[in-house]
Amino acid sequence: MKTANYELKLDAKNISMLIILMALPNVLGMININVVGFKLHFFQYAIFLAAMMYGSVGGVMAGSVGSVYSAIAMGNPYIILFNGLLGFLFGKFYKGNEYSALAKTLAIQLPMIFLVDYFIIGLPVKVLTYLVIGLLVTDFIWVFGAKKTRDML
Repeated sequence: MKTANYELKLDAKNISMLIILMALPNVLGMININVVGFKLHFFQYAIFLAAMMYGSVGGVMAGSVGSVYSAIAMGNPYIILFNGLLGFLFGKFYKGNEYSALAKTLAIQLPMIFLVDYFIIGLPVKVLTYLVIGLLVTDFIWVFGAKKTRDML
């Protein structure tokens, strides 16, 4: 199966890796560390890794399936949509330069998160500001980590 930039071979190795990368964000979503008013999240690591390895298809699968736990725990079904979008867009934009792909992805995703969480979920602006800061910081950390992991694989 051909994705945007990748040939996705449906063999046992790739299917196994995709299953792991879809489950991993659910596990990593349970880990959050409070850092000066915002939370350091870990789930993005697997989403970025899936998008780097399998393009937008892998990214959207890891992002959406991998966000089920967080969406249920937080009572916010939009988490599934936005993490699926994170994986899809990053996989679309990634052509070897992870920071350029991340900047383009965040330029689209973060305003949508802010608007939906403010107007539909009803989160206060102060909470949303810390959420956006937390996502920016952790996304840049984990895209670097995912790139290092991909290079080792």
